[in-house]
Amino acid sequence: MNSSSNNNLKVSIIAAAYNEERNIKNFLAFWLNQTYQNLEIIIVDDGSKDNTVTLIKTEQKNNPKLTLIENKINKGIGYSRYMGFLAATGEIIKFSDTDIANDYPLDPTFLERLIKPFAENDDVDVVYIDYTPLIDEKNILRTMENIFYYSRVAKTPQNYQTRTTPAGHMPTIFRNKKIDLAVLPDIKNGEDRYIANEFLKKSRKRAQAEGIYCADACLKTFTELKKRYFSYGKNSLDIWQVNKLIFLKHLTKPFAVITAIILFLIGLIDFVFCQQINYLLLTLPFVALLLLFEIITLVYSLPYLKTIELLIKAVLFGPLIVFARYFYTFLGMTQIFKKLA
Repeated sequence: MNSSSNNNLKVSIIAAAYNEERNIKNFLAFWLNQTYQNLEIIIVDDGSKDNTVTLIKTEQKNNPKLTLIENKINKGIGYSRYMGFLAATGEIIKFSDTDIANDYPLDPTFLERLIKPFAENDDVDVVYIDYTPLIDEKNILRTMENIFYYSRVAKTPQNYQTRTTPAGHMPTIFRNKKIDLAVLPDIKNGEDRYIANEFLKKSRKRAQAEGIYCADACLKTFTELKKRYFSYGKNSLDIWQVNKLIFLKHLTKPFAVITAIILFLIGLIDFVFCQQINYLLLTLPFVALLLLFEIITLVYSLPYLKTIELLIKAVLFGPLIVFARYFYTFLGMTQIFKKLA
């Protein structure tokens, strides 16, 4: 691929940062070492308390491609991404997490591959990527979290030309158009989906970037799992502004899973102590659906679970991890009712 012929499209890389001193150097290295160099990097610091700003300013002295915007107080990722979007001057917009080096290999042609569909077709407004699970043989939680993502979006690329709502990490880079993102500062959860949805609604053609695969490598402990999904539940009303269908799925799955398990346990207790089987029989279809979901997830993941040990761990711990996701989301949702009360 001849990058020089594609180099006329300026790309704005937009990132929100809050206490990211651990990731910021890798983030800057990832983008500044790309073969495609017609870019600007806009980092909006959201009131960091650590050395994030100092590290950015040090790099900024030597690199005019880097722009720093500072929020004096923490205003949230939605607000920060919106400020970065307003400051962007590129024809192409890429919203990036500061831990991007955890999700993608350090490939200097990454941006070049993302830009290629735009350069080859003026009608392409959205470029999406394929998704592959990261398999960590030493950490079954990390593996199952990635498999769960993969099972939801595995068949998305083939159908994405006709999709109108985003899923997973698919829509990743956009042609800069007159998109109204003014509501973005009010969204505390799902802002990435909201952004993708707004661009998708105004898009013409969409294309898949060649040879790029994303793996969500972030979660490694149950503490991190709890933090993420409790936040999802607590802020789930924000999803309503993104997409009502996504909201309903986001809302009903945790309640259905937790309710099914509670009813099953009640039925089991009633059967053991009162020899009544009616409640148990009523809950069996719900439990069967949960098992079916788990089986489908494992079927999707079989090509990646290449050792017997990993497969056994997935079978044993997979249901527990899926339950934990929904349980923490459910707990987060209870905060909504406290606010409304």
